Amino acid sequence: MTRAPAQTFSLLIGAVLAIAGVAGFLYNGDFGTGTHLPSDDVLGILSVNGWHNLVHLLTGLVGLRAARTWSGARTYCFALFVLYTAIFVLGLAYGTNEAVLSLMPVNGADDALHAIIAATALASGLATPAVPPPTLATELG
Repeated sequence: MTRAPAQTFSLLIGAVLAIAGVAGFLYNGDFGTGTHLPSDDVLGILSVNGWHNLVHLLTGLVGLRAARTWSGARTYCFALFVLYTAIFVLGLAYGTNEAVLSLMPVNGADDALHAIIAATALASGLATPAVPPPTLATELG
């Protein structure tokens, strides 16, 4: 059976987000909250803390699981689009070097990455029909 665009995306972004979540904990695993939110920049670019890493890790693991089925991957793409669009919009609303909901540090690079993830998730979901194409086995059987 051929992989759907949503399955390929779910597998790739799932792996990248899971790895980013784990790697982020090597930079900063603090789950502090409030006005003084500890954060560090991964590779000097992306602000992270324990909450940010946890979101990446969880969305990555869900993506890896969702990639196993056509409908699961398509649903994941649309859900990831909604989630990362919300995070992107909140990041813009809070401004750079602030913390979304006083939990997740964000900066301009984070905002751009979240927008790219959201757009790519939407494109992958839309590129995948709701129903898989028939296979030779279903046509014969």
